[in-house]
Amino acid sequence: MNELLTNKPPPLPKLYEPKTFVNYEDLALELGLSAETHKFIEQYERTLNSFQQENIDHTNNVKVLSEQIAVCYNNIGSVYLSQGDYKKSEEYYHKALEIYNEKRRIKNDLNVATVCHNLGWMFIELGQLKKAFGFCEKALKIRTKLLEDVVHPDIAISYNNIGVIYLQQGNAQKALEFNERALRMRRKLYHDKPHPFLAESYCNKGAILGDLYRYAEALEALSKAEHIGTQFYGEVHRELALNINNQGCLYFRLGKDYEALQYYYRALSIYSKLNIRGLQTGIVFESLGFVLKRQKDFESSRKNFARAYQIYLKSGGKDNHGTRSLFSALEDIERESALVFNNYD
Repeated sequence: MNELLTNKPPPLPKLYEPKTFVNYEDLALELGLSAETHKFIEQYERTLNSFQQENIDHTNNVKVLSEQIAVCYNNIGSVYLSQGDYKKSEEYYHKALEIYNEKRRIKNDLNVATVCHNLGWMFIELGQLKKAFGFCEKALKIRTKLLEDVVHPDIAISYNNIGVIYLQQGNAQKALEFNERALRMRRKLYHDKPHPFLAESYCNKGAILGDLYRYAEALEALSKAEHIGTQFYGEVHRELALNINNQGCLYFRLGKDYEALQYYYRALSIYSKLNIRGLQTGIVFESLGFVLKRQKDFESSRKNFARAYQIYLKSGGKDNHGTRSLFSALEDIERESALVFNNYD
């Protein structure tokens, strides 16, 4: 029986060998079980230091050494990304790309595609969609060129994330097209058996269908994603929290505020247990703010908007789309509460 389905606490995630080049999504799935991400950073930095201190004269060994340094840079960047430290994450990803650029392999290497993909996802989280699309598109071009006619999980990841970008740009129909490409590929890869990336595809599909006002189908997709996810993670994982938040958003759209609040509080509870305080939690605080605003609980709404604003400000800076949006929301709540107060005079 899967240990994660028992009452035992989940084990610490396995520590990837530093030679392994990982996508951010792969690492995030592992890190979602544990808040002890510093152990990954320490391991990668120890390995990185040992590579950097070696003095190898043989040309072939130098090539191997530089490859391993790039691997470490990418993996360190992915751990920082999982922590919501975007400046550090971007710094290490670009260090990895610099090594490949020196080797003139920037257009013909699957590891380059991985770094570009990871940078793309980082900019998705930051809401910088133009940059996100550029990196995700570059990753997809490299992958489809080198993996022509191959059903490959990395191509599915690229399709999935480009779909997310289209959704955030407000083009739900285009988002659904890329989501379906990813989902078809993943169903072939995993033979329709439960898998975390299938859960991801169904979760994103639910969000997209919600934007298309196909609410019954959206709830079905999100429920399927949650069911698959709990088979792997139990009740505590970052991907489950994201799915639960999306269900809350759907109930909010349906005007079911009580149900929406219950889902938002569940999502926050998971993030709290995992000690996650990045943009993911900011999104939930923002969602809570809108529900409470609709219920005319202006003080609670203001508090949640303010929490989200501080998270966005710290993560993305004052010019980030989310930061600007929350600043406007705070101004609106002040105006609305003032109007209600004046009406009682």
